[in-house]
Order: sequence, then C-alpha cells, then structure tokens
Amino acid sequence: MEKYVTLNNGVKMPRLGFGVY
Repeated sequence: MEKYVTLNNGVKMPRLGFGVY
C-alpha cells in the first residue's frame, strides 16, 4: 500500500488505516 493517497483535488493525505479515500 502507498503511504499517501492522492484525492481527486490533487491533495495528498496520509493513510492512517482509513482505507481508500
């Protein structure tokens, strides 16, 4: 799994066990 996920608006957020944003 990637450590960060990129949202539709291009903002990167850390994955803290929430799954897919």
